[in-house]
Amino acid sequence: MDSPTIVVVGGVDPGGGAGLLRDVATATGLGARAHAVGTAWTEQAEGLHRVEPRAPAAVRAALADALASRRPAAVKIGMAVGPTTAAALLAALERYDGPVVVDPVLATSRGGSLWSGAPRELFPLLRRATLVTPNALEAAALGARSVASAAEAEAAGQALLAEQIAAVLIKGG
Repeated sequence: MDSPTIVVVGGVDPGGGAGLLRDVATATGLGARAHAVGTAWTEQAEGLHRVEPRAPAAVRAALADALASRRPAAVKIGMAVGPTTAAALLAALERYDGPVVVDPVLATSRGGSLWSGAPRELFPLLRRATLVTPNALEAAALGARSVASAAEAEAAGQALLAEQIAAVLIKGG
């Protein structure tokens, strides 16, 4: 049996500890074939934070091509860069009926911004997702509430579900 193809979408963290490179490694490690669609290149180090976004039209075309030619079992989206790129991703997903997981990446672990809009501007893409997987800080930003305990994480998850998001898994870190 052929390995399933997973289309992974996100920003490149050159260190490979997060982002697109990590998603490719994870999919491959789990026995899937990964097809990557980059949204941005990032540079992250002590005292360094730089994001070079890819043109939204190019991101849309790359995702649409991957969906048409690869016929993926699923799509995983990480860093969407900003509202225009998120809208481009949403447009490319228009005819795709498979599962979509969105990890709403807003910032680096050092706190540098990876999302150029207001957190709520991600909601159209999140509503398209089968599963949304924010960490506690992202869930707090999306829900405009504190998420410092399991009870607060549950409340934030319920608030996101009330926004017509299909399913939410809030991660600790």
